Formats: sequence, C-alpha cells, structure tokens
Amino acid sequence: MDYLNNLEKILNTICKDCNEHCIPNKCLIGFTLSLINNFKNESIYVVENGRNLIPNKDTHYYEKEIVADAIANICKLCKQCKRNHTKNCIISLIKDSLELTQLAKPISYGGNIITYFNNISNQDTELASLIHSKYIHLE
Repeated sequence: MDYLNNLEKILNTICKDCNEHCIPNKCLIGFTLSLINNFKNESIYVVENGRNLIPNKDTHYYEKEIVADAIANICKLCKQCKRNHTKNCIISLIKDSLELTQLAKPISYGGNIITYFNNISNQDTELASLIHSKYIHLE
C-alpha cells in the first residue's frame, strides 16, 4: 500500500471540510500537506528546526476517527522507512502535527508500535484504540 498517497487523500478530505483559506504555518493539516508536497516534489526528508515550525496554536476541530486513520498511515510509513530517524524528519513532523490535532503534546515514537499505543492511551484512550484499529487493518 502507498501510505503516503493514502495519507495525503485523508488530509485532503479534512481540508475539503474546512471553509477557511488555508495558511499552512497556522494550520496543522495545511502544514502537514506542505511537508508531504515538499517530500514528493523536492525529496526533502529533514526540515531544519522543523519541530519549531509546527503550528501548535491551531484551534480547528478535527474529527478524531479521520485523524486516527492518518496517524495509522504515518506509523506504517515510519515502519517501512529505511532512513535514519530524527525529530526533524518529515515523517516525525507529520506524526507530531497530526497528534497535536487531538493531544496536548506529541508522543515519542521509538519504533515499537505497542509502546506507542500505550503512550497515546495515557493522554487519550479512545484515540489510541482508533489508531490501533486502523493500523492493524492497513495492508
């Protein structure tokens, strides 16, 4: 499965429901889509000081189930990535941005999906359950 394109479709669905003109540096989903575009068009894998660029003051409402689907896809993408992980890699920045739509702070992902689900559950049990369900149903 092409998790990146699947993720992009999910995020575009979220954007269609938004009635505002998107300003990516103020919108978590717009920021995430800009990261995907940079990755696809320019093969940018790491963004210098990327964590500082995440628009963590976004107050839009995002459907938990749709975000869970997006996070499940980014976890699968992370799992199949063969590059060195950094906190400023595109995949990590996307994951953190998506988490911030639902959680107070991003969750560290050390490569173990079960530990990751447990850590999310500490902040939001329902979200952890949704991500887990979506994750196991992805090819």
